[in-house]
Amino acid sequence: MPSTDPPADSIASLLKLASATNYCRPALRSLADALPTDDSILTTALDLSARARDAKTFSHLYLAALYAGRRLPGEVLALGTPLLPDASLILYTALRLHGGVAEALATAIRSGRMASEREASSLVVAWLDYERRHASAPVDFLALTRKQCRNVVRIDRYYIRLMLEHAAILSGDPVAARILNVEARVVPACNRFLDHLRKCASGSGWDESIPGGQSAGVVLGSGATVTRAVPKAGRNDPCPCGSGRKFKQCCEGKLTTGEQYAVDGVTLREATAHPELLLSPQRIEEMRSYELYALDSDRIPAHLAGAVVARLALFYEFVRAIELMQAFGREAFSNNTLDMVAYDFFMARDVDALRWIVEWAPGAVALSFEMEVLIAPSEERFQLLCRKAADAFASEREGQRSAELLFCDVAHAAILADHALGLLIARGVLPVCNWVNQTTLIEDMEDTRDILGLDDKEPGYDIVDATDKESAHRTRHAQDVEKVRAESAEQVKQREIEIQRLKAKIDAMQETLRKSEEASRKIAVLRDPSAAAVPAGETTETRELRDHLRRLKENLKVEHDERNRAMQELRSAREQLRRTTREQSEANREQPVAPPAPSNVEPDADDPIGIEWERQPLRVTESSSAFRAAMQQYPRQAASAALLAAGRLAGGDPSIWKTVRALKARPGTLRARVAGDYRLLFETTPDHTLRLVDFILRRDLERWLASAR
Repeated sequence: MPSTDPPADSIASLLKLASATNYCRPALRSLADALPTDDSILTTALDLSARARDAKTFSHLYLAALYAGRRLPGEVLALGTPLLPDASLILYTALRLHGGVAEALATAIRSGRMASEREASSLVVAWLDYERRHASAPVDFLALTRKQCRNVVRIDRYYIRLMLEHAAILSGDPVAARILNVEARVVPACNRFLDHLRKCASGSGWDESIPGGQSAGVVLGSGATVTRAVPKAGRNDPCPCGSGRKFKQCCEGKLTTGEQYAVDGVTLREATAHPELLLSPQRIEEMRSYELYALDSDRIPAHLAGAVVARLALFYEFVRAIELMQAFGREAFSNNTLDMVAYDFFMARDVDALRWIVEWAPGAVALSFEMEVLIAPSEERFQLLCRKAADAFASEREGQRSAELLFCDVAHAAILADHALGLLIARGVLPVCNWVNQTTLIEDMEDTRDILGLDDKEPGYDIVDATDKESAHRTRHAQDVEKVRAESAEQVKQREIEIQRLKAKIDAMQETLRKSEEASRKIAVLRDPSAAAVPAGETTETRELRDHLRRLKENLKVEHDERNRAMQELRSAREQLRRTTREQSEANREQPVAPPAPSNVEPDADDPIGIEWERQPLRVTESSSAFRAAMQQYPRQAASAALLAAGRLAGGDPSIWKTVRALKARPGTLRARVAGDYRLLFETTPDHTLRLVDFILRRDLERWLASAR
């Protein structure tokens, strides 16, 4: 860029022109012809619109520059990628820029302002950029790719998984390939797609997703019928704009069909200029990060301030979220909302933001031990870890069940304080955890190993597998015997049904044969009365009926034999089950009685035995106050997944009942896995009612069980 600053008037004019342009090919080509020849003006305008989170202006300038064949620097994608209209534009246009495209896209991914689809698409383009530059990706970018691959395995979204499979193939990383299991997949279609993206970097085809059509308004032909978005207000009704006057005295005649918004009396220009006036909880959940960023704090309704701030924090728009919190004041936000915002600060590892909310709302945020370690000064972090570890050992000596949770807290917090030291501590803690905390701790260990550049051969996994091997073997054996018994019972049932059908058919044939013989005798008597005492001769029809009856009896005998054979198999399966049970009981009696295990090392927190997932009745759902509160607390996607899982459970869906587990620590309570990191807790009653007890994060299950006792 030149050393002198570009003229401010030229930049302002360009921004104004781009904002007034329509999003279609003709209008964008016209804007491309009007772009200034000075690259510094164009680059500065792009940077200003990206920093202002003005998605419309940035997208129009970006696409107009591509139409004009201008070579934009890749750095504009660091802030601009979340502002582009859809993920396809990232795939087809990003490689047309020069410079550090991959580095800029990595910054955009880490910003947290994009949905998973855009993050996966950006990864594919970044790896293609490293490929065309013949450059090696840094270790932190490889760790970012592996983390995204693990996340998509947990949420199981097809498009995101497909994009990440392309990224794994481009990276050549065996760990990413093993996570997504792409080694056994056929990849010709993937290669064709990547070739298409490479061609778009220098050829045509990148503008396929840009809407076509005229830049002017739509002109209706003669006789066309136009349907209003909503019913028209009456002339004497109150005006929908909220002025308090009658519609005929206020907004009647001011709106044309092309200007009508979804609310009667509100134009598209008004809705665009003041979107705060039309806010609702559903609308807030649908808005993107830059739309939330542009909301005017003076116009946001006070009762929706918490939802807006929580959504901004979810997109890592922390600066704007803090500004709105300061504008509305502490009393406008519930403790639940502040906890959610603080958790997003923690997940982003934003120390300054987390410290700010703790000081701004003292006592309102429930800090976990990991949060305390994160916001503590560097010289105090190891002191906190030592004190917590001492408390864990003391609890273990006293036989308290909370010792396991304290050890896990030490491991998670140690990873935050120092990656290498935390990994060593986590290895020592892993064998004493139950499966709930093991899963969460392993995820942190995998991310830490990626950051340190280590391979995926973690010795701690062997310890976990060894502890579960025997219980898994017994579970599989019991399931195999139960499967044989169920199959044998089903075969017996089907044979009995077939036998009953054949018996009914034989009875019907015998009745038909009797009626046929009686009719033949009557005809013979009419023809020759002297032959009344002589049996009538067997006709062809009678002979066919007798043959048919004989075949049916033979089939019935075969079915009887099959049923007897199935009954014999069922008796054998039952005898095998009794013999196995007796052998296990004798083996347990012969073995010496082991001393009771320390209370800090518990068996698995769930019990897969005893749930007949194949034949579950229909149930009516009933939710507790804790469950309803959780629906408001957690993100909309997680709450929606919980309600969907509850419906499938109530409907007796075998595919989800197969994954249900019973909690040993709380008899009668079952749990189901939802959206990867969440658990749905419920109970069933004899009157076929499914009571939804609670909906919690997986890592909070042990705390929930401890409080339930």
